[in-house]
Amino acid sequence: MNFQNELKKWADETADFYHNKATSGDPKFDLAFHTQSDLTKIKQSPELLILAINPGVGGTYSNQISLDSWKNWGVDKRMNGDTLLKGNPTWQNRNEWKFWQRLSVIFNQGKINAILQDESQYVLSNLTFFATANETLLPNGAFEECTERIIQLINILQPKTILCLGGQNCINPLSKVGGFSVKSLLPNNYLLFGNYKNIPVYAIKHTTWAYSREEMNLVRECLNYLTDSPKKDFSVDEIQEKFAVEIQTVKDRKSNKAQNIIDTLRSENFLKEYSANGNNKTLCFKINNKVNAGYTIVITSEDSGGYVAIGKRAENENICENTLKGLGFQSNKHWLGAKFFKDYPAENEEDLANGIKNDIVALIAKLNN
Repeated sequence: MNFQNELKKWADETADFYHNKATSGDPKFDLAFHTQSDLTKIKQSPELLILAINPGVGGTYSNQISLDSWKNWGVDKRMNGDTLLKGNPTWQNRNEWKFWQRLSVIFNQGKINAILQDESQYVLSNLTFFATANETLLPNGAFEECTERIIQLINILQPKTILCLGGQNCINPLSKVGGFSVKSLLPNNYLLFGNYKNIPVYAIKHTTWAYSREEMNLVRECLNYLTDSPKKDFSVDEIQEKFAVEIQTVKDRKSNKAQNIIDTLRSENFLKEYSANGNNKTLCFKINNKVNAGYTIVITSEDSGGYVAIGKRAENENICENTLKGLGFQSNKHWLGAKFFKDYPAENEEDLANGIKNDIVALIAKLNN
């Protein structure tokens, strides 16, 4: 049986598997399902198989098969192998997907970058095709069976390298079904490693995660080195010695992240600092409203990774609680409202600095109104 015939047989059986699960009568399995990239373009073993955990969208199977977009793609009352083989009908829009954008940024040079420019050289798929907003919503009882279908796909594809997106949550289920062990090559599980039937398997944090530039550089340089190497196994000591400088740079950046935000906001002078409290880790601003009641906005990197807080200088004045709550600030015994840096939906330090600035501008507008 030739390569494409094997893939066709696998797709037919896999479509039946998911269709039967989705129509079993159990509502928790009524989930839309699909893979991502187009397997019809793969004519021989690809250089790279990228595996995420599952498609990060919602939707039900019963609705999916009634949509015109899927009907036009080939679905006729149910998902079939030919349609599954073609992958996602929106695959051509992948450059708009956040996780793909970050993947492209991380691997903007080196061997993996070259592979990603040729669709015949890589496959993007998932441990399970069931689509949910996040992995915690996946139904119990099917994940291992779904992963077995991916092991079958790996056995057919025989990729040179497997890259898991999602760290331990992705590589551990694969290793359990595939019967291989996993070790961490870099601190904080930035890079995990296993070996399935002589195929190197790597896992990094999902590319929706907020990588810093230093983290991206570490992962890129290390993976490019590993994929260029003829070796099939690597020791932790070997890799951490090889990339000692890059590892230390990540550690330094991580410990200084909160302070970097303070320095950025201070350098932009978007508000006039009235007191530094004798150190360089805190910015304080005094805001006056119409009745001259003073409020203090404090931005500090001294505690718990940094936070923004607002305090009232005039005890007989009240601040709009709804405004603070609406911006995500929580009251405590020290502050009218405080919001930690980690609670901002920021993908990088620039986003975080802008988020803090936007909150402060909104607070000032309310206080002066």
